[in-house]
Amino acid sequence: VGDIKDPELWYEDLDTFLTLVRAENPNARLFLYGESLGGLISLYGMEALSGENRDAIRGVILSSPVVSLKDRESVSRLRYAILKSAITLMPRRKISLERLAADKEDMHITGDADHRENVRGTPHAVDKFSFRLLGTLEKLIDGSRAQAAKIRKPILVLYPAHDLLTTPEDVEDWFGALETEDKEKYLFAKSYHLLLHDKERESVLERVRAWLERH
Repeated sequence: VGDIKDPELWYEDLDTFLTLVRAENPNARLFLYGESLGGLISLYGMEALSGENRDAIRGVILSSPVVSLKDRESVSRLRYAILKSAITLMPRRKISLERLAADKEDMHITGDADHRENVRGTPHAVDKFSFRLLGTLEKLIDGSRAQAAKIRKPILVLYPAHDLLTTPEDVEDWFGALETEDKEKYLFAKSYHLLLHDKERESVLERVRAWLERH
């Protein structure tokens, strides 16, 4: 939990999951919905899927895709060098995102300030992540533009104005590099990282419903 030895494990899980879904729902129209890191897994995993699973996917929905790290440029060279060394020397050592954040006060994942505290009490909460996982995430982010350009499926991008990880401008710049002819994006001005848990949840769902009906 909070670690990954190789991102290929994510893609293998995705392929297995899609195989199970197709077996139980042979007539269903299939779409990938990836939130945050799940968006990156969807982008990279598409290439690793079996041909049958890849062909079955009608489109990809990316919610708050992490296509950049807005705090990275504000991190001192020394601190960044220490982090890169930790990834190499202590890959399984875990650290909280709060300790890495440049702005400790700007850690909201929804407009509800208590949401993060409430989530910490749930069984699936992950408080710390390994240096190895953080290094993997950085590599995926840096290659996300080139990876996304390979996808020719319809893509819907949903992104908030107040994301703790990525700026709207970076998402829009990244979106412009998509080469699929069928692409749409929507900005949610009042929302933070977890769109489906925030104030504009119903608007997000309505956008998704409308897009699905057209595909």
